[in-house]
Amino acid sequence: MKLNPKALGLALGIIWGLAVLITTWIIMFQDGGATLSKLGKLYLGYRVSFLGSIIGLIYGFIDGLIAGFLIAWLYNIFAKEK
Repeated sequence: MKLNPKALGLALGIIWGLAVLITTWIIMFQDGGATLSKLGKLYLGYRVSFLGSIIGLIYGFIDGLIAGFLIAWLYNIFAKEK
């Protein structure tokens, strides 16, 4: 079975981007989130704010896209059918 790198990359990009966006919104309405603000060290411009959640969505999508593509690509290399 082969995995489609583009499809897995897109799926993981959407999931990770939305996870960052929704988690930021939840933390914004609770307590400000000192732990989540550490994402700003990885994602330049990210803050626990509305604009920061959009920036996190974009960075999360790109991270998930690359990770999903690489996972599927490596899987296809190592799981060659005989």
